[in-house]
Amino acid sequence: DVDVERNKQGGARFIVKIPMQNLNAKKTEPVFRQESKDTGDLLKSLNLLVVEDDPIIRMVSKNLLGKLVKQVDVAENGHIGYEKAINNKYDLILSDFFMPVLDGRQMIQKLRSEGLKVPIVAVTAAVMGQESEALLDAGANKVIAKPISMNTFLEVVEQCVSR
Repeated sequence: DVDVERNKQGGARFIVKIPMQNLNAKKTEPVFRQESKDTGDLLKSLNLLVVEDDPIIRMVSKNLLGKLVKQVDVAENGHIGYEKAINNKYDLILSDFFMPVLDGRQMIQKLRSEGLKVPIVAVTAAVMGQESEALLDAGANKVIAKPISMNTFLEVVEQCVSR
């Protein structure tokens, strides 16, 4: 809540009330749509690579998705993402489009030219038009909008990852 108190001299005082979480309260697990037992089992065995240049999105992705899947690795650009994807076994790669050094489209093309078959989902704010087409043409399995919701993530896992 934000309240304003005006005074006679023409000034104002702003009062901001921010609800705070009790840090001593029992921690709870995040609540999402109910995934099937098969999806839950799949998540627990999933090795995921998130390629994202924004440090906050990387941190949030690692922390939040890390509560659902077996392992989350992150890379801050397409070159590092490419190296990690070639040298490790992942079940799914989530990649941003616009990144320094090597963008998402270039990374996907390079991985596909190396014969890597792992599902790659491009995550971008530019989901309309040429950007999505370029990512799909490069070899992405799917293009989804940023910010990614947990329900969308679960749908991607169900659609793209098989065991």
